[in-house]
Amino acid sequence: MAGTMLAERFHADTREVRVEEVPIPEPGPGQVRIKVEYCGICHSDLSLISGAFPAQLPVVTQGHEAAGIIEKLGAGVDGWEVGDRVIPSAGKPCLKCRRCRRGDFTNCLNLQLMAFAYDGAWAQYTIA
Repeated sequence: MAGTMLAERFHADTREVRVEEVPIPEPGPGQVRIKVEYCGICHSDLSLISGAFPAQLPVVTQGHEAAGIIEKLGAGVDGWEVGDRVIPSAGKPCLKCRRCRRGDFTNCLNLQLMAFAYDGAWAQYTIA
């Protein structure tokens, strides 16, 4: 799917929040594209805007409490189908720390949080 979508974008230098037109993301290997149906607002979203939490990226799409429908599968995705209803994880394990090497991904020491380390789901589509 070529084209653009609307997304809320947080600009760290000015702490400004804007709705912008951005490219629709393409899922990479092992990823899916989700058509966002719902996305909540969390205190951490507000803390990033206020400056209480430090920005990790100069510009990022916020929102990490999402639900939607799988719209496209990336290469190598098994066990999921287009049309499945999903709630994406709000973070990605680093796969390198001692806990990840033991398979304890939920306690990753370097967890990358959606909407901070990579684009979140205050958008029409998101990647998981």
